[in-house]
Amino acid sequence: MDRLKDEFSNALLGRLRLRFHEKKLEASFLEDYRKFWHRQSIRYLKMLIFLLPMVWVVLKFLNESFLNRFAIVLAGIFVVSLFIIVCTQLWPTTDSTQLGHFEIFSDAVNISFSFFYIALLTPEAEKLGLPVKLIYQSDTIYVPLIFIIIHLLANFILIPNRFIHSLVVGAFTVATSVIVIVFFSQLSIANQSTFIIFLFLIFIMLLQSGFQRERKYRETFYQWQLVEQQKKEIAAEREKSESLLLNILPAPIAEQLKKNPGTIVDAFPETTVLFSDIVGFTKLSQTVTPDKLVNLLNNLFSRFDDLAENHGLEKIKTIGDAYMAAAGLPEHRVDHAEATAYMALDMCREMIKFNEKIDTPLNIRIGINSGAVVAGVIGKKKFIYDLWGDAVNTAARMESHGVPGEIQVTATTYELLKEKFKLESRGDIEVKGKGVMEVWLLKGTL
Repeated sequence: MDRLKDEFSNALLGRLRLRFHEKKLEASFLEDYRKFWHRQSIRYLKMLIFLLPMVWVVLKFLNESFLNRFAIVLAGIFVVSLFIIVCTQLWPTTDSTQLGHFEIFSDAVNISFSFFYIALLTPEAEKLGLPVKLIYQSDTIYVPLIFIIIHLLANFILIPNRFIHSLVVGAFTVATSVIVIVFFSQLSIANQSTFIIFLFLIFIMLLQSGFQRERKYRETFYQWQLVEQQKKEIAAEREKSESLLLNILPAPIAEQLKKNPGTIVDAFPETTVLFSDIVGFTKLSQTVTPDKLVNLLNNLFSRFDDLAENHGLEKIKTIGDAYMAAAGLPEHRVDHAEATAYMALDMCREMIKFNEKIDTPLNIRIGINSGAVVAGVIGKKKFIYDLWGDAVNTAARMESHGVPGEIQVTATTYELLKEKFKLESRGDIEVKGKGVMEVWLLKGTL
């Protein structure tokens, strides 16, 4: 807490200056404070308009002559309050600048009202027919002092004006009151001195109160700004973490892992798995620098990542120059084989564009198989979403036993694609670990 107060003190221009160093922070504070001041002022003025008629009725019931002496003051307060409220409804207060203009307008009305009721302390007011003889002629300081104190309290305590505005209005009120009391009232010299001393003491106390009020509000605002900044920083860090996690795991798996940390395993009966390998990459690695080699591979695989996202496939992993993806998981889709076929064809086209751009003799070999797999996250560290099952092993064999520049698919995948794609039979081939298998080459769409 002490450190926070020290930070707040350093944020101000000085201990006696109610202004932040940073212009952006000061502007934000003014906008917030002016909106707060506007809301509170309207609330208090509405309460005042509601209470004044009640006071009028009570005074009328208790003592009619007493009411006549103060009728003009009560009426003046009522009219001014009503006038300000009407102005607030008509005044455009959509931003801080317009509220600032209204703040100055309110000060002008406030000062005018101060001048009005202070003028009631002069004999000239009675000449106009106003029932104010008791106010200026009475040899007591209480009657005029009550009005002045009420006005000062309203400016410094009740209505949450900024300190500089309360200071201007209060200083005008006190100075004008002293001049009127000394030169126009019929108070004795002793009462005049008492009045002036008492008024200055009250003014000084209210100055301190108004200063501390705004300083406290600034401190609260500064703390709120720090909290909001910390929330934004935490949200930004959380967003970075979320983005990093989503780059590693599929969104549903990431959510599941956050809710229930541990092993995640799901069975998917209908999926299509794709394996690809860059032909000629090993030979190329012997002729270029490691940095250039990694940049080339990153460029190519980034294109494949975009294709996977466009076609709705889930990238599983890369191993060296091999790229693995799958469709139909972690969320089921009926067109898993078709989506994989479209991506495989686009991968071949991207390979051609890539070679033309960087002038390399690389080629691609792709293998596809459809079937049931088990997918999930296992282990304690360096999580990866992986696939297991015979369908995965067969897809890998389709790639390793394939033809450069071609897309080789199994009979299972062929049955899923034959209605919409051109497939050419390659006949039976010997597949390691699988024996003789009939395979097809995907040539394009129908």
